[in-house]
Amino acid sequence: MTTGSKMGLNMELEFSDDELRPFESLEGKLLVASKSLDGSCFERSLIYICAHDDKGALGIIINNKIGNFYIKDYVGNAYVKPALKNKKVSIMFGGPIDQDRLIILSITKEQEKNFEYFPAVTIYTECKQFLQDYASGNNKDKFLLAKGFAAWEPNQLEQEIEENSWLIAPANLDILFSQKVKNKWSKMVESLGVRSFLQLVNYTGNA
Repeated sequence: MTTGSKMGLNMELEFSDDELRPFESLEGKLLVASKSLDGSCFERSLIYICAHDDKGALGIIINNKIGNFYIKDYVGNAYVKPALKNKKVSIMFGGPIDQDRLIILSITKEQEKNFEYFPAVTIYTECKQFLQDYASGNNKDKFLLAKGFAAWEPNQLEQEIEENSWLIAPANLDILFSQKVKNKWSKMVESLGVRSFLQLVNYTGNA
């Protein structure tokens, strides 16, 4: 008679690579688009990953400016201190999903101090109060305004990274919240070094 213990020793278990690989969240990182994404809405994009777990990922494109607006036109003159009456704010194309939704990425002074070790920002989907506080001078936090977001289903982002569609980079505050978007992608590429730059510019598949 075969015991249960012996049966266990003779069993052959098979696991997929995904099951054996520990999950690594990319929350707080930047995705840098490779040349393979040229021609898509993600061409030369930098995406801040707001959330990432085994159920999928969500991010905001931070370098695709689609327009400007005056703070006073959004919150009303009553909330705007004189110095900000003619203040323009850039709006980014945050991603292809829910493009009418206004989203704010913001960082407090305390978050800035700890950003190198804990790269977290605050995300607002109800933006009016934040902008009223900013316009009145009660909120001096750095922020970036976007419309829409990008999202991935479970394992979709991981697959795209394996296909060299994206490189992963640490978030950089100067790049993340800069309103000057023209050179954000190239500056990020340069900061990654020669090998990464060649992967992006002379894309040949898996390196």
